Amino acid sequence: MSAEPKVLFIDLETAPNLGYVWGMYEQNVIDLKQGWYILCFTYRWLHEQKKHSVSLPDFKRYKKDPEDDSEVCKSLWKLFDEANVIVAHNIRFDVKKAHARFIKHGLPPPSPSQYYCTLAAARKHFAFSSNRLNDLARYLLGTRKHPHSGWDTWRRVLAGCKIAWKTIIRYNAKDVDLLYQLYLKLRGWGAHPRLTLPHQETCCPTCTSDRTVKRGVKHFRKHTKQQRKCLNCESWFLAEPIK
Repeated sequence: MSAEPKVLFIDLETAPNLGYVWGMYEQNVIDLKQGWYILCFTYRWLHEQKKHSVSLPDFKRYKKDPEDDSEVCKSLWKLFDEANVIVAHNIRFDVKKAHARFIKHGLPPPSPSQYYCTLAAARKHFAFSSNRLNDLARYLLGTRKHPHSGWDTWRRVLAGCKIAWKTIIRYNAKDVDLLYQLYLKLRGWGAHPRLTLPHQETCCPTCTSDRTVKRGVKHFRKHTKQQRKCLNCESWFLAEPIK
């Protein structure tokens, strides 16, 4: 029996860039004083119920240098290195931001992973009024993101306010809850990384379930393949060739 693929759900919160500008509206940045860094992240694994949050104040370095995210990045790197598939609402943000901090801190490339982006899936398969996580959660899940005070919350986090830190961590954790639920809604519509091995022909490649049934065939130039539907995630896939 092969081990279950490790599917990681991840969401990052970052500090803003700090720069010099001449005015207040649509300004070009004259010079960058302080670049962004990772404040915290929350993650969970597909087959586990518990989620976990990691933030700068979790480490001793925070008291000496509250902008040093090296230990946060090492924790995040280990998760990336372990995962077979990484799920985020915006892969171009979360994964590329993580990679940018990994290389900054001298970390090597983590082991290769496949990716599933719920934002990309929403854009590809549907015409929602908005593809933002909060709007999709309201439309499809009947819930929304954890409330906060906008920039004021981030400002107080940067100042070390413990209450603000609790708010942003709850906000971050709620995003992972929404990400997980949205993933379960969208994954059956296609473009999901294959999670099964070649010999698992009748198992669902999207969720690995063996609760699949035959639903017609697909004809190709040189062969015909059995079409199957998964009763767990409702995705369709092509299985063994019909002889």
